[in-house]
Amino acid sequence: MGSPPTYTGRSPASIGRDLDRWAGCGLEGLADKTAPGNPTRITEEVKVFMEAKLAEERTWNATQLAEAIEGRFGAEARVGPEAICQHLVAMGYSWKRTRYVPSKPPNPEEEREARDELESLKRGLGGRDHPEVPGPERGISLCLPPAYSWTKKGRANRHEVRTRWGKQGRINLIDTLRLGEGVELVEYRMLEGACRTGEVLGYLDALAEQAAREDRRVVVVLDNAPFHKAGAIREARPGWEAKGLELYYLPAYCPHLNLIEGVWKRLKGFLMPRRFYDSLAELKQAVLSALRLLGAVELQC
Repeated sequence: MGSPPTYTGRSPASIGRDLDRWAGCGLEGLADKTAPGNPTRITEEVKVFMEAKLAEERTWNATQLAEAIEGRFGAEARVGPEAICQHLVAMGYSWKRTRYVPSKPPNPEEEREARDELESLKRGLGGRDHPEVPGPERGISLCLPPAYSWTKKGRANRHEVRTRWGKQGRINLIDTLRLGEGVELVEYRMLEGACRTGEVLGYLDALAEQAAREDRRVVVVLDNAPFHKAGAIREARPGWEAKGLELYYLPAYCPHLNLIEGVWKRLKGFLMPRRFYDSLAELKQAVLSALRLLGAVELQC
């Protein structure tokens, strides 16, 4: 038999160290140990800190976590985003897309009934003479929700993403998605101020006049926002119905049933790739550019 280094494929120095460990500690001395080097900066305390941050009602990327760790533990805990990503994966986290959800779960029976009714509406209003128009309004802020965040594996990233500037950094749109003749057409009105009952009333008046001119039946799908059920809206309904415009209210906490939500997911998530805008003027131009790419038409009212 050859020499130990030749037989084992290890250097004489390594074999010498193994023999010293055997002589000093027996079999326990031969057990695998942590390789020599600097101790990890992501300690158990840092991991607990990261888990607490990721449980907050906001989104985090690895760079933001690195800055938070350094701010909490000092420069000696400074670590790069790549190392944080590796540790987060080992801790059971993954990089997931965020999304908005209602504040409460919907009633399952009401949600089922609404799905069936909307399907019936689509079948009944699919022809040229009977388009369907779901809508209306939404707000777009200077700070859009980040598209992805670190989330525990097996759990949907369902927390609400808050905006940074509130109403002063926001553009409001009233919009509808017209379905008919095998095409989808987005119609909108951009508001300079807040969206209140008066703005919704004017928009629905314009849709009713359009329905009367074209002699078409139009169904507008609404959520349960207070200005959708205001007294002025209730008083105007008989006149709108006489012109061919009807209102359909979704059950509580079921905005996902509105078909136009898919359009705005596409607009905010893909056609407006920037997450932050420095001014309302910049935001307005970005929104108008995205609407043009969608082929949207501004409704005059």
